[in-house]
Amino acid sequence: MYNNNPYFKAKFTGLFQRNTTHSSGIYVFSDIQWTYLNISDCKIIENFEPLKQKTGDFWYKEKITESGFNWFRSKTNIIIPKSIEDAYHGNIYNVLIRNIKINKEKTHFLNKDWFEASGDIYFLLSPFSPIKKTLTNKKNVIVSKSNDVKIPVNNSVSGTNVIHNYIESEKPSQNLSKNIIPDSSTPTQKSNNSSFLKWVGLFFGLFLYILFLISLWSSSKILFAILLFTGLSWILSRLFNISLFKIILNIVLFFVLFCFIISFFYKTSTTKKPIKTRTGNIKISPPILIKDTLNNGLSDYLTEKDIKWFDFINIDYQAKYQTSIRSFQNSQKEQDNLNTKVGTSSTSLDYFTKFYAGLYEIDQKKFDHVVKIFKDSAISKKMNSNEIAEMVTTFIQEIPYYLVHDETCAKAVANGDSFIKQYHASNKPCLPNVKGGVQSPYEFLHNLKGDCDTRSLLGFAILKKLNIASSVWVSEVYGHSILGVGVPNGHGIYKMVNGVKHYGVELTAKGYRIGMVAPENNNPNNWEITVYNNY
Repeated sequence: MYNNNPYFKAKFTGLFQRNTTHSSGIYVFSDIQWTYLNISDCKIIENFEPLKQKTGDFWYKEKITESGFNWFRSKTNIIIPKSIEDAYHGNIYNVLIRNIKINKEKTHFLNKDWFEASGDIYFLLSPFSPIKKTLTNKKNVIVSKSNDVKIPVNNSVSGTNVIHNYIESEKPSQNLSKNIIPDSSTPTQKSNNSSFLKWVGLFFGLFLYILFLISLWSSSKILFAILLFTGLSWILSRLFNISLFKIILNIVLFFVLFCFIISFFYKTSTTKKPIKTRTGNIKISPPILIKDTLNNGLSDYLTEKDIKWFDFINIDYQAKYQTSIRSFQNSQKEQDNLNTKVGTSSTSLDYFTKFYAGLYEIDQKKFDHVVKIFKDSAISKKMNSNEIAEMVTTFIQEIPYYLVHDETCAKAVANGDSFIKQYHASNKPCLPNVKGGVQSPYEFLHNLKGDCDTRSLLGFAILKKLNIASSVWVSEVYGHSILGVGVPNGHGIYKMVNGVKHYGVELTAKGYRIGMVAPENNNPNNWEITVYNNY
């Protein structure tokens, strides 16, 4: 990288801050911060071998950065004067310092203590390093760009032109005197602009900080307290010379801001509004009599359902299938017997876990012809598991909502909560006298009438047969049920189910993608897992 550059030897004076402890009164130069380096009497050295100079007392740094962003440290103000008005400012590389003399009297400015050092310095320049200008109305000072601190310099600059001559020879088209010397108003204007930008940045940062605090106050009191404490501590760290304390606080501040951003995107992804999808179509044909050819009184009726729907990228699907009145009635009878068996469960969670599992077992062979429709569609469209899961969830969302009661509608209104009362006051449809208030998968596919847990159970049943991890979530806090889907690359609200992330999805309305639930139901801690299946 530096083969085309000569090594320079020069004298330097500078100010540094010690970031490591000293031993036996001798400073350890493994971690120090230079805030100012004034380099003079530069000479080019032929055939210089820096490795041979790394003996005895020396300090080495691969690069000293004059400008740029550093999270933990301020930049170093490097000055190699050409004249009273002109100076080089830029990075220096492979820096070797020897014959170091340290003034143990501390120099205090910028609310910090610094030590003055001098000695010999060896360094490289990067190719085509920029020439920058620092001017002042006084002839015996150079103004530090980084801190606006006036630092006295030696007016004798003999020997330093070799740096500028070298740069000019590398870029002969550059006219140094023409490019460097502006009118006398430039320094003041530049200083004023820099000061103005600094204050604008300060107020903008303070504004963002206050916005973060306001947002956290309503969403997370813990993060609010951490960010408030960190911000105040960060301000205090700038007033006191405690470098380790400052570094720790910077790390904590970065971590808190990172957590806030993750929390913000997580919250917005789980509470954003449903996506508008195209409206599908549902047709139910009149029942067709199937006569009993054996003359034993077992005639049946078949009804055909033709459901068309769209997913979130407007891919259209169609499910055309038949269901049997006799099979539907058999599921109802078996559901009554099942309800009697699990009615003695100790908790409601235990009851629904057993009840959902039993309803699946009752119907698991009755809806294979429906599952085949999804399998064939997945194969023909070459769909992955995420796309298959959304095909199933959008299918269920397309079916209109029906409130299901385990008693009469009148009793449900009398004993129910405000949602049930408002629902019936709006004359919306319902299905009374269903054991447990939930239909089995086949029952729902037959009459297309179901609410939250009926829909979630059907989604679980279909996805299980499609070998996609799924679960049914219930919540006594919300009085609600949703489907959980274990797919890769998911996002949004989720719960760990035996080591697998299951993402919740609302099925009672259209537009909810996997990982999205209603804003008022987005706390995962308020959901419990009943039946589940992992693959």
